[in-house]
Amino acid sequence: MLNLIARRLALGVLVAFTVMTLAFMLTRLSGDLAISIAGPQASQADVEIIRKAYGLDRPLYVQFFSWVGRAMIEGGSSNDPEARNKAYSAAIQRITQQAYFLPLHTYVTTYGYSKQLDFTPYADELPRFYLAKWK
Repeated sequence: MLNLIARRLALGVLVAFTVMTLAFMLTRLSGDLAISIAGPQASQADVEIIRKAYGLDRPLYVQFFSWVGRAMIEGGSSNDPEARNKAYSAAIQRITQQAYFLPLHTYVTTYGYSKQLDFTPYADELPRFYLAKWK
């Protein structure tokens, strides 16, 4: 039983780390964050000031662990539903503004047709090949 709990806990930590890594990397895919924050009319000096103020001049791994630390402190610092809702809303807003799209899953529909196969497609487009049989 203790082994099962340890495995589940390890898997939970791995999933949380993976989600945090993906969220961090998605914010970096849109290009230079300092230029995005400063705007298109900003001078190079303004961009450098913003880069230094937000810590974007540091190595990527330092930025990541700093970001994870802030996320854990902000996300776990309150039991108040209002505060959590506000924090989650801000996170969702930031993600939707900076990440243009994220494919969560892909679904490819491939059907084969043969006169010898008794196969019925359904309206929900989920192929139930286990119901098919040869004539």
